[in-house]
Amino acid sequence: MYDDLGLVSLSPSTPNTGAGIATLNPIPEIPPGDIDLIAPLGTVDAGEAGIRVSGNVNVAALRMVNTENIQVQGKSLGIPTIAAVNVEALTNASATAAQAASAAQDAMARDWASVRQNQSSILSVRMLGAGAQTDRTGNRKPVPARCSATTRRHRCGWLGR
Repeated sequence: MYDDLGLVSLSPSTPNTGAGIATLNPIPEIPPGDIDLIAPLGTVDAGEAGIRVSGNVNVAALRMVNTENIQVQGKSLGIPTIAAVNVEALTNASATAAQAASAAQDAMARDWASVRQNQSSILSVRMLGAGAQTDRTGNRKPVPARCSATTRRHRCGWLGR
């Protein structure tokens, strides 16, 4: 606050909201303004309103938050830089990973195909009948002696006609 004589005094009940910190350069003849923010044991918080500097900024603080809201036209010291995401590198890495996965699947498919070609097969065959039970003349063949009439159908494979 300014008194009648122009002396500055601090007001104990200052609001915590505001329009940020700014040094603007509205008139071309006036040199850009610089800012020095020093909080050796505290935090510099750019907040939602941010910090806009037409010149240079120097920050010395234990901790800084909301640094993405700081805009400097000159040089900046003490502000952590935000790493920009290289979208092209991510896209290339993704495409390379997809190609590697596809190549691995193709190689595995070729391996399985060669395994299947070289694999032996097991066939089970059940003989249900031996064809016609007649000789060349059309007469019935005699039943083998070891087969009785009741078991001929099951054990001897003769279905009888």
